[in-house]
Amino acid sequence: MSSYHTPRQNHLIAGKHGGVKIFCSPNAFPVYQQLASKSHNANYWATLIIRAVKGLKSGAVNSKDVFVRTSSMHQGLQDFQIVLPGCKVFAQRHDNGDYVISSIVHADDYNQLQKSNEAPGLHRANREGSLWKTEIAENNKVKNRPTISVVAVSDTGFSRPAYAAERVGPRIKKTVNSSVNTTGFDLFFTPGKGRIAGLSNLRQAMKADTDKSLNEASALLANIMKDSRKEENITWFADFGGVAILTQAMNILNRHNLKLKGHTLYLHRPTARKDSIYKLSQSLGMTVDRTFVTSNPLNTNELIGSGSLTLPFLRKQKEDSYTLLQMGMDIGKGITGGTSVWKAGAALATAASAAALFPASATVIGALGLAAKASATIPVVAAHMPNTTDRIMAKF
Repeated sequence: MSSYHTPRQNHLIAGKHGGVKIFCSPNAFPVYQQLASKSHNANYWATLIIRAVKGLKSGAVNSKDVFVRTSSMHQGLQDFQIVLPGCKVFAQRHDNGDYVISSIVHADDYNQLQKSNEAPGLHRANREGSLWKTEIAENNKVKNRPTISVVAVSDTGFSRPAYAAERVGPRIKKTVNSSVNTTGFDLFFTPGKGRIAGLSNLRQAMKADTDKSLNEASALLANIMKDSRKEENITWFADFGGVAILTQAMNILNRHNLKLKGHTLYLHRPTARKDSIYKLSQSLGMTVDRTFVTSNPLNTNELIGSGSLTLPFLRKQKEDSYTLLQMGMDIGKGITGGTSVWKAGAALATAASAAALFPASATVIGALGLAAKASATIPVVAAHMPNTTDRIMAKF
């Protein structure tokens, strides 16, 4: 993709009056002009691309950003690419500091890809009767709700946003907004097979802030967060592997020295490191409640992937109000999930007894139901069958 021309052949698009100059090669300039025209007409995607290209002049985009991939210098040029949602910008940095955009490759209609669930995007999730319905959010704008605006970042593995909303909605209700069935929430949906991070992809869990496979979704989420940073009462709710996407998005904001004051962080059963995202939340000025994490350490994906036992020590260093007693309690919860061994055993015994009374087709439902009515917990079952457990428990 390296194709540097002399400044006379290239088209100057930024830096005319001094400082770093940004040029477009003859091949890239027609595409840039089309995008600039769409940007003037308030096209969200075109504006995103133009902003990133022109950001080279001020250093708003540099080699430290996770969505910029650089290579070594060769003949006075350094090749790199800017990875954006539905777009890759190929460029070179000349040894005099000037930039040359050599190629811009982008999807003609990224919004259509989102509507067909082929690309990451923000969706409105609203409860209609007993089901959750979703629709694409116009221009990826977070909806400002009267009391609390929840933006949930879901894990991958769902074929449709509505399926993700069915699982995430009840979890939001239990933790951060008991009125979510009425208020609805925003869902950041990322298509993909399987789950993110956890024990099966430990490298991704440990390095979620820079993992390249998450670049597209994270860059889009970072822009959504940037556009909503002046709003208040927004809770960013990350579910399972969604923590990895949110971590990388927050890392992008942090590198640009942006703040999210008045915004709250909540993690539901994270499979990527909790200490990494916690550090970023503090740098961004976010609020974390006394218990901002729901976890089940009996699930090895969560226990290993999230680094459960390191977070209490980190909080003790960062928060003056976090006491030694609280640290000790949280370490204990990290090991037992907040449930004593005998109580967990009693719950399993209750479930086992119930299973014997039910026909095969209703064994799991009946056992879980009786355990729930007896106020017992079933951490082992919930640990390894979270979606199934949540769906069944909703019946009682």
